[in-house]
Amino acid sequence: MRRMAMRGGLLVAAFALSAGLALAADTAAPAAPSTVKVGDGLGQKVAELEKQTQAAVEKLLEEKVSFDFVDLSIMQVCQQLRDATKLQFSPQPAEGQQIDWRNLPKVTLKVENVTLKDALAQIEKIVGVKIVVQGLAQKNAFGGGARGGRQGGGRGGAGGGGAGN
Repeated sequence: MRRMAMRGGLLVAAFALSAGLALAADTAAPAAPSTVKVGDGLGQKVAELEKQTQAAVEKLLEEKVSFDFVDLSIMQVCQQLRDATKLQFSPQPAEGQQIDWRNLPKVTLKVENVTLKDALAQIEKIVGVKIVVQGLAQKNAFGGGARGGRQGGGRGGAGGGGAGN
């Protein structure tokens, strides 16, 4: 019986020693820094795509638009423009400007056959906030827009809820 216990002890000691060596190998500092390898010219291809996207956005800003907004929040305006143009619009305060988003003036504006760029300038004048075009609107995993299919304006509050709004 004693012999078996001794063998078991040696077995446990051998296992512990091998586990300790494996643990030490896993936690040891790597010999060289990690690297990520990508195909040749990937960075250049991405930069070129960014240039093409920016050029496409600039071209779309020169397109003529017509719309009639009546008493809409800036978030609702941005969403309607996004739905119509497939561009992502984001209201942004000027540097250092504090905005009470709930108390911004509502947008009531009718434009016919003006450039999108000029229409945005008119909206900016009404609400006092710059509207930044962030590029092409992205689709989410569910096939909807970047807002995840949520309708209404803003986060919560009137008209900003989830599935029921």
